[in-house]
This record gives sequence, structure tokens and C-alpha cells, in this order.
Amino acid sequence: MGSAFALPSVDFLSGAATGDTTLERQTMSLKGDSCTLIQTLLSASGTGSAQQVGDHQEVLFVISGSGSIICGTDERPLTPLCGVSLPPRCEFRVTARTPSLELMRVQIIPHDETAAAHSPFRVRSFEEAASGEATGGRDFQVLLDRSSGFDIGTLFLGNVPPGPAAPVHYHLYDEVICILEGTAVVHIHGEDIIVERGSCYRLPARILHQVDNTGSGRLREIGFFVPEGTPAGAYLPDGQAAFDGIADDPEGPRATWTVPQSDA
Repeated sequence: MGSAFALPSVDFLSGAATGDTTLERQTMSLKGDSCTLIQTLLSASGTGSAQQVGDHQEVLFVISGSGSIICGTDERPLTPLCGVSLPPRCEFRVTARTPSLELMRVQIIPHDETAAAHSPFRVRSFEEAASGEATGGRDFQVLLDRSSGFDIGTLFLGNVPPGPAAPVHYHLYDEVICILEGTAVVHIHGEDIIVERGSCYRLPARILHQVDNTGSGRLREIGFFVPEGTPAGAYLPDGQAAFDGIADDPEGPRATWTVPQSDA
């Protein structure tokens, strides 16, 4: 693809884990203003291999399938579209109850160690998620944020209806995204990127972009961003808030963004 912002899509129906294994399908990173986000797509089968969390907390999201997760001595069920917060320096293991369990994992590495947060181990189902509205007739469900005891970032499901695209805009947060359903063209900083189920892309803070749902049904994506906030926090190119209840941004968008050397 050769994109500075996206990776080729992953086919979740092929190449899934088999036996008692956990496979890494794809990894993408975003070095943001306050944190580096490392997003990995995982496939687990049977009793997956043990995974280590480093010195910083992480989140998981169940893309498809069901099972359970053990963190320390605590075991919780995993259901489709649930979110998981993992504390630093823990070991976890996922067990698939379906032929495969597809997951998104995001490591959050603060640039300032004093800013590191230590949220507890928690699994939050889709049914517990709080709903909201954003620009262009979009809606979202928040799985993890400050209200659920997760201070450092926000994990949410975003739903983009078919029809005219929302206006070109930007956010104040750094974000990594995976497409769960539908097709679209994402216009980012001069690139026109075709995305579909299994596509991952990154949005640095203050980068102008637009998501154009080109399919006949909804586009659904899972996003994680830092710092914590509302997915409705969007701004037009002149810094005006794109949604009611959000204060204007006098600083405006960022003109350039440099691809980190490791991702070039």
C-alpha cells in the first residue's frame, strides 16, 4: 500500500490461530504527543499462550469470537465487542471458546513516566457501553474511559452511516483504528486510502482527515485514543468545534506529520 497512515487489511477468515496458540497478525505504531501507541491484531485458539504486559498498561478488544481471559488469578468471560483494561507488569492468557478469537491489543507507552496511569484489570461488555452522537449522523459506544476507571485513554466503537461524508476535520488526540464492518475511503493529509474489514490506520493529533463511507451499510470501527476524552471532539479546519457542546480550538490543525523512522 505504501501509506504513511494505514496497513493492508487482514482477512480474519483465513490464517487464524489453530491448536493452543496466540498469533500476532499485524502491528502498527503511532508516536503521538504524549504517548506511543502500539496496536497489534491477535488471533487466539484453544488455550492461548501466556502474554506479558510490560511497564505500562494496555487494552484489549474482542473483534470476533468468545472465550475467557485470566489475569493473575482472576478469570473473566470475553464476549464479542467487549473491552479489557490490563494493568502494568501482569501476565494474561486468553482461552477461545469458538474456533478462533480475534483481538485488537494496544500498548500505551507514555513519553513522560510521571504521566503513567495504573488502571485495574477490568472487562467491560458492549451492553455496558455508554452511547453518544458525533458529527455527520455518527454515533458511538464508549467501552473504556475515565468513567469506567480508565484515565489515560478512550476505547470506543464508532458507527458511520452511509451517505454524505462528515466535513473534513481533526481531533486533539492521537488515535489507532481497526475497521470491523463496511468499506470506506479515508482521506488523510493528501492520501486517499481504501479501507475494509481488517484494515488498520492511525490518526495523529491535529491531522485533517475525512472518512467517506462508500458502502451501502454502516461502517463500524474500533478506535483507541489518548488523551482520554469524547469521540465527539472534532474540529473544522478553522478550529471551530464541529459538534455542539465542544469548545473551539484556537490552535488549529497541524500542517505536517513525520513518519517515525521505524515505520518508514
